[in-house]
Amino acid sequence: MRTAAGLELEPFEARSASEALVADYVAYLNRRREESRPEDPPFQAEAVKATLRHLPRHIDESGWIVRGPDGDVVAEALGVTQDIPEYRGLFQVGLGVLEGYRRRGLGTELLGLLVERAELLGKSLVVGVTTDRVPAGAVFCEALGATRALEVHTNRLLLSEVDPELLHRWTDDGSRPAPGYSMIGFDGACPEDLVETLADLLGVMNDAPRGDLAVEDHHITVSEFRDQEKMTLARGEEPWWLLVRHDTTGQLVGLTTVTWDPQRPATVNQGDTAVRPEHRGKSIGRWLKATMLRRILDERSEVVDVRTGNADSNAAMLAINTELGFRPYIGMTNWKINLTDLSLQLNLRSTR
Repeated sequence: MRTAAGLELEPFEARSASEALVADYVAYLNRRREESRPEDPPFQAEAVKATLRHLPRHIDESGWIVRGPDGDVVAEALGVTQDIPEYRGLFQVGLGVLEGYRRRGLGTELLGLLVERAELLGKSLVVGVTTDRVPAGAVFCEALGATRALEVHTNRLLLSEVDPELLHRWTDDGSRPAPGYSMIGFDGACPEDLVETLADLLGVMNDAPRGDLAVEDHHITVSEFRDQEKMTLARGEEPWWLLVRHDTTGQLVGLTTVTWDPQRPATVNQGDTAVRPEHRGKSIGRWLKATMLRRILDERSEVVDVRTGNADSNAAMLAINTELGFRPYIGMTNWKINLTDLSLQLNLRSTR
């Protein structure tokens, strides 16, 4: 199968892609990284393969890659769906074209294939993400009539700029930063006796801003949590978790988690931080974040920075992160468009 420009179009199924196809795909991802994040180390084939092979069972990722005249992958068109009631109408698009192959209609053609698949699957809403490092993505979305649903930044903290006195105040204020609460933690896989209560606590992340994405609340199941955990560990990443427990009830009320990848030893990725609404206003979030940072400083001397993703509208978390020294690093935009409207726009383009 070939594109209108005569380039080879090849199916891509995440879980079953051959070793050779994964290697070619990783080479393509690293060419994209040279444009969007040249300061970061390249993707490693084994880590990418582990991600593809260990996708959570409720997630499907498939589509096409495009090969240039020399056989190298030059573009991708992948659709991601989730077999979760709240997300069944959602079709997430991963569309990328290397710079030398843009403005030839290739992106529009590939998106058309994804739209056909979304229609067959009965989807209603198409979403995707662009980065300010590659402005062509936003231009493409705007031309199709998509709307900006949520503005997000990867925020970055240089550990060389961390104020140790601030961390001390947030972790050692009196006998305990948050009287009536205790902190526990674990590394790697979650202990079986904690996993149900941790999954329940993660439901607090539904409070995070979603802008105009119009996505319903979802409470992660233990099975989904274990699948995501398995994928993280298969990539060789090391997760650390800190949890705060209410002493009187024994309920878990707060969490923060980070992952460290030995293949990218200079960076720690900050994941979720959450506190149950009825326990907010007691500096639990600051206690969690500062305690985790102190451990990173003590045990990961090779780490240069910590990165985390935050919606620009998440004032509460941004206040903590800004005080710690996090600064905007990479801007991202979540886009949305109704499938019917997108199909109409593509039909109009094809008749011009």
